[in-house]
Amino acid sequence: MAMDGSYVEAMTKVAQDAGKVNVTRPDGERADHYWLTVAGETQLVKAQPPFIGAVLRDIPSLVNFIRNRRGDDSPAVWVNLDEGKIVALPDANEIRDRGTMELALSPAFEQLLTLADNPRLDQAGFIGILRTVWRDKYQPADLLKTLRKINFTQIQKAQQEAQHGKVSLGKEITAQLTGAGEFPEYLTIATTSLHVAGVTVGCNVECCLEVVPDKMQFVVQPLLEQVQAAKRAAEDAALIVVRETLASASLEDVPVYRGTP
Repeated sequence: MAMDGSYVEAMTKVAQDAGKVNVTRPDGERADHYWLTVAGETQLVKAQPPFIGAVLRDIPSLVNFIRNRRGDDSPAVWVNLDEGKIVALPDANEIRDRGTMELALSPAFEQLLTLADNPRLDQAGFIGILRTVWRDKYQPADLLKTLRKINFTQIQKAQQEAQHGKVSLGKEITAQLTGAGEFPEYLTIATTSLHVAGVTVGCNVECCLEVVPDKMQFVVQPLLEQVQAAKRAAEDAALIVVRETLASASLEDVPVYRGTP
């Protein structure tokens, strides 16, 4: 396992004080090594550069980071779409020395992930999403027009009048007042999920739609199994890109895993 100078000095100080370990620098040109004596046995230990946490901009930078800082033990790479990053460890046994690259998820796919956790939107928020991050990516194509027709003010006024008369509004009347009778039950988003090293991954995700008149809100719930399938496909693509790039750099022995080190 690779060790740096400050780590060796710090970790052996207590043992030195106890008289059990001795650390000395060799003379001459090998100032990046230490003579480490433990229980009467002495060995020459190479001190690696200090541990760092590098920010990597792209896959080639990740490959160079591994090549330049590769330790005595095998390096490894970890791909984690849930955390949106790739982590490179020059020495798999020393997780403090690492390089991290952010995965470039598309804004449209990130919006789907956000709604998977919190599917409620007000009318202005829903219109804004259709006009920006989901523009030209949704079906039915006339959803925005339908959404604009819904008038929550009408149903609030009707509810007040109904309360005075001590009657309740039926679902059909509520739908007529809000315009929700024309509202579709599903929305389909066709977009890209990930861009990595020139590779683009596409996905199609359906969302269940529901109007909640009394809250003046909409439920836009992406189907969980389709979201999970899209995430898996994007992660698979990232794994393939990393493995192929490492292999082209003669680093095919570096393992690539899913998850976090």
